[in-house]
Amino acid sequence: MFALALTLALAATAAGEPAPGGEAAEADAPPPGAADGGTSAPGAEGAAPEPAPAPADPRAGLRGWRQDLALGLHSTTFWSYTDHHYTFHSMALGYLVSWGQRGLFIHATGLLPLQGHEDGRAANIHEFYSTHYGGDLLTGYQWRWQVSSSLQAEAGGGPHATFLVMKGVSGYRDFSASPLGLGAAALLRWRTGHTLSRWPMTVGLYGSAAVDLWDPIHGQDLRHGFTFSAGMTVGLLPGGGR
Repeated sequence: MFALALTLALAATAAGEPAPGGEAAEADAPPPGAADGGTSAPGAEGAAPEPAPAPADPRAGLRGWRQDLALGLHSTTFWSYTDHHYTFHSMALGYLVSWGQRGLFIHATGLLPLQGHEDGRAANIHEFYSTHYGGDLLTGYQWRWQVSSSLQAEAGGGPHATFLVMKGVSGYRDFSASPLGLGAAALLRWRTGHTLSRWPMTVGLYGSAAVDLWDPIHGQDLRHGFTFSAGMTVGLLPGGGR
């Protein structure tokens, strides 16, 4: 009897203890993700920072083509081997184009002669010439650089040519000339903040000068001469359609 009673008492005591892994074990368990490498909460320390954006290439705004319409004044003066001095002043309407931060440029200009000088005597062109027109071409290699956030500059040089065609009225002879030489040009271009069909617009100032050494049209009678041109430009920048 005593052995039976002791067995029942031990069985009752064992039934009242919590089973292994029960509620007590759950209470002491660490939170999910604390020790098993789970995902950290957003903003937790140790999260990888986003990579910083790459710096912009300062040369990017200097690439591509530039094209401008130019309105200005043009003057060419030259001395002949026969000791005559001629000067012609003209209105100039030009197309200026260049390619790349360093590259080719072409300045092609149409001329309307307005006033002429021969050996110091000035005259209105239309009084002595029924037809009067001309052109100027300067081409070569140019460099482009950024002056400020809205201002770019260009400068370059190369071969130069001017031609003038003037047919005299009754009693006056025709006159044609084509001084050839070497020239240089410079241009300042401001970005306006306006667009034309989504192409950014610019305004600018230009100037050019040339030394002329040969004239195949004027009887090769050119001793030396000089040509000057200056005016204002309106242009477009590439990339507006993107």
